[in-house]
Amino acid sequence: MLRLVPEWTKDYEEFWEAIKRRNLLFIKLRYIAVLMLITFNYSGEIINIKLSNIQHSVIEVTTAVILLYNLLFHFIRPKLKSESGKFNPLHLSLLQIMCDLTALTLLVYFTGGVESPLLIFYVFHMIIGSLILPTYIIYTIATLSVLVIAVISFLQFHDLLPAHPVTGLYLHQEYRHLPFVIVFLVDFTFLILVSVFLANKIAHQLYKREKQLVETLEKLNVAENRKQKYIMGIVHEIKSPIAASKSILEIIEKGYLGEISSQVKEKIERAKIRTGEALEMINTILRISRMRLLNQKSFGVVNIRDILTKVIEGHSDVAKLKNVNIKLIEKGKKKENVEGDESLLELVFSNIIGNALKYSETNGNIELTVRYGKNALEVQICDDGIGIPKGELEKIFDSYYRSDNIKKLQSEGSGLGLSLVKEIVEQHNGNIKAKSPSPLGNKERPGTCFKIKLPYAAGKFRMEKEPRLTIKGGV
Repeated sequence: MLRLVPEWTKDYEEFWEAIKRRNLLFIKLRYIAVLMLITFNYSGEIINIKLSNIQHSVIEVTTAVILLYNLLFHFIRPKLKSESGKFNPLHLSLLQIMCDLTALTLLVYFTGGVESPLLIFYVFHMIIGSLILPTYIIYTIATLSVLVIAVISFLQFHDLLPAHPVTGLYLHQEYRHLPFVIVFLVDFTFLILVSVFLANKIAHQLYKREKQLVETLEKLNVAENRKQKYIMGIVHEIKSPIAASKSILEIIEKGYLGEISSQVKEKIERAKIRTGEALEMINTILRISRMRLLNQKSFGVVNIRDILTKVIEGHSDVAKLKNVNIKLIEKGKKKENVEGDESLLELVFSNIIGNALKYSETNGNIELTVRYGKNALEVQICDDGIGIPKGELEKIFDSYYRSDNIKKLQSEGSGLGLSLVKEIVEQHNGNIKAKSPSPLGNKERPGTCFKIKLPYAAGKFRMEKEPRLTIKGGV
């Protein structure tokens, strides 16, 4: 097998992808060329160009052959693998160019040789070849092309080869005029070789630059992984003293160290909420780092109702403390599971429900509605909290973004939660939208609604029950 793959492209996937894209482009252009040949063959008389019977026949047969091998190339192109030791996209590129040049040479000969209007397409093919093939291959092809045209020209000049000029294209038989033939061949050779030199040099530089960019991206990924590991280590160390502080606050609140006043107890409860927020923030950062660093995703059949119930129970302490009513409703006949990573989906709903609790006042309301549609499951989480300003709805999923009304509350938060939520939902081929005000809201507390849509699992496992679960002040 002819070795076409340059050493510098070894294990360079982008090189192969570029070759595949250009092969497809050449195939599409060849369909256009077929249409142009058909037009030239049957519409030349409109501008007083007349073709002989043999010219008509040759163009018809050649056009049909071009169409047939183009269809073959179109068929085999997707099946080729990017392996240097086998027939690969580069070999297909060379085969395409050789077939095209053979067909083009035949057409040039039967449309006047040095007088042919199709000669310019040699330059086109040289540029195409220079973008793909190794330097020595394309220079060999260019030299052979020049030699073939030169041989045809001199054989026709000496009447050793029949000439087929296109009637009406030239006033005189230029192929019999030696100065014209010589000047034409010199110009043609110069144009071909310069085109190959420039195009090949530019293409080679571009491939080199692309490879350098890929290598730089790989280095950045390595640096990002190191950073994530560092973050995980530092944040995990920060988590321990905060968790210990929360435990101490609980001991004091329960009176194990003696009775405390109601005023002190209230302050301790607020401190517990703040340390809980800090721990939740730390856990979110750890989950983000773990997901991005280790790519930890384990997809399987997931019961959304079970996840929501588990998340609600996990937030029961805060719900009881703030006396927030949480209602879970299921609607629709189809009770089907989704396909996904249970821990990641739990993180999605925990984040949204946690935010709803955080930004709800005492005696607030949160309503979770699960709708089973035809092709997807939709979870809507609404509250009557502080809401989101209208002009900021599109920004809340941006990393580190926190809306103005949240900043005014001086509530702790990294602004990473909803960004992570959106990333996870999209990894599950779903989508998430937010709106404010919510149906539960009022003028003073407009509230927010999040809608998450997830496709059903391929197996379509059905749930057995259709519960309506109401949690008042927690689980």
